[in-house]
Amino acid sequence: KEAKKLFEEVLATNPPEEVQKNIKQVLLVVDNGLKPDVFSGSVSTGFNLDSNANSAASSGQTTFVDTSIPLSDGSTASRDGHFYASVSLTHAHKFDIDNDFYKLRYETTGTVYKTHQDTEHSLDLGLASIKTGPVIEVPDLKTTFGINGTSSIIDLNGNRYL
Repeated sequence: KEAKKLFEEVLATNPPEEVQKNIKQVLLVVDNGLKPDVFSGSVSTGFNLDSNANSAASSGQTTFVDTSIPLSDGSTASRDGHFYASVSLTHAHKFDIDNDFYKLRYETTGTVYKTHQDTEHSLDLGLASIKTGPVIEVPDLKTTFGINGTSSIIDLNGNRYL
């Protein structure tokens, strides 16, 4: 808040055009930092190719307590690809606390993830999750503390779990 006042005082003196331009850019950042509510998010998508999707040993055998156990042909390496997509949105409300020791905000994050396997259909996965709670930041200690509650719904091959 103090920086904003100082920059506005400098602007009032009608400095050179280049200085005004720089100050206005800094003021945009300062104004965004002073907003009590901040929204952010991400979207990602992609394709993974796995040469051993079922996680069995590609050698045709596995070892258990120093004993080699042969695997059937159906359990050896199986190539698989999967598409995935993820969307996440976060809202943070910053409380206006005039305190040099700590900062307090309340954050809520929602995430949706979905993947589809080409051949290992039983591994199709969907996830919807929400996490919310207070966050206390102590800048002098470079430490952040948070307490949150989370609720997730997992869909595994059409079966839902909470």
